[in-house]
Amino acid sequence: MKELLCTVFRKRAEGGEPVEKGRTETGGAIRHDERHTRRLPFYAVTAGLLLFLGSALFSASEGILINVPAGRYKPFLDGEEQQTVHAFQLQKYPVTNREFLQFVRQNPEWSMDRKPDLFSDENYLRHWRVNGQNARNTRPVTNVSYFAARVYCESRGLRLPSTLEWEYAAGFRSALAPNESEEAFSRRILDWYGRTGNDLRPVGQGFQNVLGIHDLHGLIWEWTIDFNSATVGGDSRDTKESGLFCGAAATAANDPSLYATFMRYAFRSGLQARYSSKNLGFRCARSL
Repeated sequence: MKELLCTVFRKRAEGGEPVEKGRTETGGAIRHDERHTRRLPFYAVTAGLLLFLGSALFSASEGILINVPAGRYKPFLDGEEQQTVHAFQLQKYPVTNREFLQFVRQNPEWSMDRKPDLFSDENYLRHWRVNGQNARNTRPVTNVSYFAARVYCESRGLRLPSTLEWEYAAGFRSALAPNESEEAFSRRILDWYGRTGNDLRPVGQGFQNVLGIHDLHGLIWEWTIDFNSATVGGDSRDTKESGLFCGAAATAANDPSLYATFMRYAFRSGLQARYSSKNLGFRCARSL
């Protein structure tokens, strides 16, 4: 029987006669005498339940940490040698608006109106104030300063990843193309880097690497704890801030022939820690 009995208070939504106290329309007893019932289409109940469960399940998965195995990584700058990366954990997704809103509610000193000017600029959480539709729950939070990102992670017993950790994790191949060549991998990332669109999609809908970490490429730039040594030169995109960050642009290319490609979009330069941008977000990490 594809219908569900749903109890309502005081009267039927259809405007019909009250059901006999203590009984349902099908004759079954109910616990509270003042309740009456109406039938809802099965598909309507099912759709609503699926939407609720889907939202709840995604919300529960937002803060998941993924294990990143130890390994060796050669930074891209000439003269740097391979470095050991110890095993650590990195968040599966960038921090979302929903997660950061919860943090702000728990720490109102980081709200838009009360945030310390010393630790953030005029663009801090600007998208929440100017255009609410761009602050949808499952989109990555942006317009967040380094200080705010760092405090957020620390409030959850975590930290920002180091540049070495971030680049190492970003070098793992796509889960959909684990045998992809270095050249093809780099070209695909550069294709994103050349796009100028400003709309942000929800997290988890783009690049996923073989470890199960999402959106290290193709969504936003991300803060690292030692960002001063890991930022990107702004020479290739249409806004000054979109080309400045150690973000969705690193590849694990040990082949010297790819150095020039990397240098074009990942040249390390300086940032101010209070700086915030519509393309700059973050995710947290944890040492093992």
